[in-house]
Amino acid sequence: MKALVKIGILSILLSFLTGSLSAQPSQKKDRKNWENKQTEWMTKELNLTEEQQAKIKDLNKKEKEAVRAERKAIREEKEKSREIRKKNREARQAELQSILTPEQYQQLKEKRSEMHKGKEGAKRSKDFHKKKMKKENHKKREK
Repeated sequence: MKALVKIGILSILLSFLTGSLSAQPSQKKDRKNWENKQTEWMTKELNLTEEQQAKIKDLNKKEKEAVRAERKAIREEKEKSREIRKKNREARQAELQSILTPEQYQQLKEKRSEMHKGKEGAKRSKDFHKKKMKKENHKKREK
C-alpha cells in the first residue's frame, strides 16, 4: 500500500515536472526516450550530480513501467467488461427468443433495425462533437 502511495506521489511530481516539456512539438517522437530527456532536462535545470542523475533515470524508468502496467490492467479490465456485456446481451437474446414467437422475434429485429437507421445521423453528430472536444482540449494543452 505504501508503495502505491509512493508511486502516486512520484507520478504527480513527474507529471508536474514534465509539464514544461509538453509544449515541445517533438514530444510524440520522444516518448520512447522520455526517461533520458527528463533526466537531461532535470540535470540542466537543477544541476544534478551524477549520482542524482542515475537515481532520477532509474526513477523515470520505474515510472514508465508502472504506467505501462497500469494501462495494461485498464485494457484487460475493459476487455473483461466487454465480454461480460456481450454474454449478457446474448443471454437476453436467447431468453427473448424463448419467450416470443418466431414471428414476434423477427418483428422485434426489424423494429430494432429501423430504430438504428435513424440513430446513424445522431452517431455521426456525437462523433463530430467528440472530435471537436479533443481538438479543443489539445489546443488548451498546447498553451
